[in-house]
Amino acid sequence: MSKNSRLKTVTQGTQTVTLTYDDAGRRTGLTYPNGVVTTYGYDNANRLLSINHIKTPTTIEALTYQNDAAGNRIKLTRANAAASLIPQAVTNTAFDAANEQTRFNSASTNLVYDNNGNLTSFTDASGTTTYTWNARNQLTAISGPSLSASFVYDGLGRRTSKTINSATTGFWYDGADVLAELAGTTPSATYIRSLSIDEPFIRKQSGGDEFYQVDALGTTLALTDGAGSSNTTYTQEPFGKTTKTGSSSNVFQFTGREEDGAGVMYYRARSYHPKLQRFLQEDLLGLAAGDPNLYAYVFNSPLLLRDPSGLLGLEDASDFAAGFGDSLTFGLTSHIRDLTGANGVVDKCGFAYSTGEWTEVGTEVSLMGLSFGLKAAATHMDREFVYAAAAPLKAAYKKAMGATKSTVAHHIQPLFGHPGGRGTLFPTGGLPPWIHSAPWNLQVLSHAEHVQAHRYLRQLETLAVAVVNPFTTSVRALLDYSQGRGCK
Repeated sequence: MSKNSRLKTVTQGTQTVTLTYDDAGRRTGLTYPNGVVTTYGYDNANRLLSINHIKTPTTIEALTYQNDAAGNRIKLTRANAAASLIPQAVTNTAFDAANEQTRFNSASTNLVYDNNGNLTSFTDASGTTTYTWNARNQLTAISGPSLSASFVYDGLGRRTSKTINSATTGFWYDGADVLAELAGTTPSATYIRSLSIDEPFIRKQSGGDEFYQVDALGTTLALTDGAGSSNTTYTQEPFGKTTKTGSSSNVFQFTGREEDGAGVMYYRARSYHPKLQRFLQEDLLGLAAGDPNLYAYVFNSPLLLRDPSGLLGLEDASDFAAGFGDSLTFGLTSHIRDLTGANGVVDKCGFAYSTGEWTEVGTEVSLMGLSFGLKAAATHMDREFVYAAAAPLKAAYKKAMGATKSTVAHHIQPLFGHPGGRGTLFPTGGLPPWIHSAPWNLQVLSHAEHVQAHRYLRQLETLAVAVVNPFTTSVRALLDYSQGRGCK
């Protein structure tokens, strides 16, 4: 890692992958041990403009992107292959009352679903393919013309094995990413990866190592051998239907996800069908994901977005929470995720994660400002007057709650401080009586409970002062800034 926490090298045995960055923290270069060098170009708005994969003097692939003013990719030029294949025209479609597509290029129903919204059969010119699901809505089997496939998952929802026409492949994982493919219990291929999800650098196998050359979305364009020569190339339609030239058995293709050999791609929480250009299951978030089409892939923006988890909406919420927690704990929660293997599904370079980090810092600043303002307001108040104004409201509250005379109407946020004279972080005495002595800030307690409540609040405030103060907030802001600069 660099001094700015950017990944600089990945080494396994004698092989080392080297990464370089510019002063803005953007990845500018990637050097493979087979001599292939990848370079990246950006515009002044930090938008990716070019990717070049070169083994001097040969250009393996060169990509040039053009963006509109809103940042949408509107043009892609690819030097050594078609930039994008044209998908099949869809001329006949229909949907049912549940917004499930029931016809795809068919005059009659050719898509059927179960009660959970999972696709159970699809009929096209080649015949009918059926899909079987378990109680967790995971795809467990596919049966179709010249095809029989089955899949097994672990308790974390990771696919641990697949069987395609009697050929079984097992998987070992490092977090959310595949570390090794297995033939029985013996690794048949292992992977050298970056710290980002779905970014393999090298596939090591007995037939010779393969090195991944990818585009802006992590889609595999070409595989090079140990000498830096391209031995397999891929061309994709916008929604991922892929044409391969070459003999590699590599399955990590469109956006770096696994093509399972049965016409379906494994996107972790959901299965994706590139021919249908949609997921086979509903979005687990439902309409809360932000798209009325519960089967849509990346809001139908496949040239700009990708969905490593199959939960694009939930993924943003998860990344936001991770960023917020990592900022609050000075990165401790990130280390815990490393130990539990959960960090692989967090995009630390994404907008949602960064928003979570800076929202946490903003929350701290707001809380400190609120504390300062309330203390300043309370300082100028006559305490006896405030207590007198609160008394009838407290009495009315006790009466409404049916409390006895031996109880106390306790201010959850004290008016001025705690018993014993200590101040409080958020005194409410400077606010009008209808606010500081409203039911939201009152609680009926026994005298013993009252003393314990103030003791607990003092302990909580002591912890809060230690965790949130101008110094710690400044440190968090610097760490968040450093994390952002470490992204490619």
